[in-house]
Amino acid sequence: MSFRDEVEAMMSTYVVAYKIHDAAKCAAIYAEGATILSPFGPPITGRNAIQAEHQTWFEIPENNKRIDVIHCAATGNIGYCLLAYSADVTDPDGTKRQEAGTNLCAMERQSGLWQIRYSSMNET
Repeated sequence: MSFRDEVEAMMSTYVVAYKIHDAAKCAAIYAEGATILSPFGPPITGRNAIQAEHQTWFEIPENNKRIDVIHCAATGNIGYCLLAYSADVTDPDGTKRQEAGTNLCAMERQSGLWQIRYSSMNET
């Protein structure tokens, strides 16, 4: 399986977990000491904190969550991927909007499994 195939499978698993609000499965794609940088709040570091933050994200109604791999590459046990994400969001006042952006991830392979070490999300 190519690195791209592995990343696409990981993102597919993540989207399914996100849709069913399984924060533990969402956080499982991140390394233990991973960090997420996001325009939606302060940096999040550590798998437990990432799992807790996902629980908060689930409070905002979302439909049509999508993550597409734009580009990815790896050498040895280090890799990166550039992702595009989008979702239809309903704000607390009932306003509907599309949230979209990109996510640049630095990845590492541990015990044969790719995980995200750093994630930097940006809105478009």
